[in-house]
Amino acid sequence: MVSDQPDVVVSADCYAGASLLGYRDYLPREWHNDFDRWSRDFVNPWQDLDDIYADRNWDSAKRSCHLEAGGIVAEVIFPNTAPPFCPRTAPVAGPASAVDHERGRGGLQAHRRAGIAQVLFNDPDAAVREITWARENGLTGGILLPAIPSGPPIPPIFDDSYDRIWAACADLDVPVNHHGGHLGLVRLVHPQEFTFSSQRNLWPIIWAGVFERHPGLRYVVTEQSFDGVLGAAATHDGLHAVLTGARDHDTADAMRQLVGAEFISSLRRPPSEYLRQSIWFGVSFLRAAEAGRRHEAGVGRMMWGG
Repeated sequence: MVSDQPDVVVSADCYAGASLLGYRDYLPREWHNDFDRWSRDFVNPWQDLDDIYADRNWDSAKRSCHLEAGGIVAEVIFPNTAPPFCPRTAPVAGPASAVDHERGRGGLQAHRRAGIAQVLFNDPDAAVREITWARENGLTGGILLPAIPSGPPIPPIFDDSYDRIWAACADLDVPVNHHGGHLGLVRLVHPQEFTFSSQRNLWPIIWAGVFERHPGLRYVVTEQSFDGVLGAAATHDGLHAVLTGARDHDTADAMRQLVGAEFISSLRRPPSEYLRQSIWFGVSFLRAAEAGRRHEAGVGRMMWGG
């Protein structure tokens, strides 16, 4: 039966940001001179932000017209233009100094738009304050995880010191977003490692028991396919079965030493069960073959991204 009512579409993956100089007024006055120097030397890495349609990022009236024309009534908005003092295409945790951290955090706060708040993990208490501010001021899209590459001067994503961040997100019902390709990869290898890098934080967080301790935490893996997550879940379930198996098994003992006892004791259930409990998918690149696995992922946990 065909309904005469229009479809209502909500996009879980859209982008917006200010024009480069438009950020200045949103920065604390103490950073204005630094911003003037940074903006003068900044080279835009994205060609689409230089074309004639770039103003759709910051012209709300024009943006609303385009959305309405496509039948989109609401959107989750991720940052699209480079925030002030960003040295690369994505904010990366672990800046060189405390001054750089404070300046970078000020730049991210200037980059706020109703939808997604960006946080850095260098100072967990400051991240919690930003999460609280976002919740109290109506940024309902949650937070965007920063890239934490190997070997930075801060702990890895699964470290216990970040537990107060996960607790704040769970207690305040603030979703955590891990956006596709969010590791600042070299463009040459980006297409090959896109899916891997987009899911890289997920498994250490699961194994560290984050969702065990905070069952109300909502984690969104977005702008990517989900079959890779389902395939990896089977592998991790198998590893979990080995690690929690017979204690006298030589292979299990060797794997326990390799993985670490703290991870094994943190996880009472197979990793796939935490997927069904806490993970949602923003499926921007849904292939026909993948659609056949939609019930395996959970139809109610899939969101369309425009």
